[in-house]
Amino acid sequence: MYAELRQANQQQAGQFARRRVADMAQVRIERFSGPGELLRVDVHNGSERAITNVYVWADARGVRGHYAAGVPVGDAQARRMANVPHDDDLCWQLRVVGPGQHAFFTQLTHLNPQPVAARADADITAFAEFTDADGVWWRCDEDGAVSRRQPREPPPGAAGRGGAGEGHSAAESPGSRPGIRRPVAALRVLGRARGLVVRQDARAGTGIPRPGQNENAMVSRRRR
Repeated sequence: MYAELRQANQQQAGQFARRRVADMAQVRIERFSGPGELLRVDVHNGSERAITNVYVWADARGVRGHYAAGVPVGDAQARRMANVPHDDDLCWQLRVVGPGQHAFFTQLTHLNPQPVAARADADITAFAEFTDADGVWWRCDEDGAVSRRQPREPPPGAAGRGGAGEGHSAAESPGSRPGIRRPVAALRVLGRARGLVVRQDARAGTGIPRPGQNENAMVSRRRR
């Protein structure tokens, strides 16, 4: 009797897990940009529940680091963007995308103004990473792959919130590693891009090639 009950519970748990993955597979990632263009991605939440803490980026074959994306300042959802350090040097997240809703992301040019460096469209893959209603992390890509994730915890005090019009926290350089703050005096204003304040460390130009310069360019320093 106990063996039958255990088997039934296992079957039920397996069915629940498959339904969960199938639901997350309804989160569709569609990239509208190609090689030599600034990244543009649409995230459609086709699942039955809201997804939260949404990070969006693209990787290009042969290029180290990510092309991060965020909701443009002119979009009504831009006020829901927040600077929260995450795995793989990702920083900007959208708070929520409701069931059946779309969110449009464009490349964060204040982090990297260079177009996506790739020889062919097949060399680029767009991703979204987010939490479901139960707080479980998931990653989806534009090819339909779905996987559960277990991100590392960011260092204490690393998170800094920001909203539309800010671009990023004034006390932290966008190019710095999460949790490593640089003095405001080390930052200088270069201009504005799509309404975002653009700041850059005065030393950032030395020894840190960006995507588009060559095939093995580095977008950002990796965690050790």
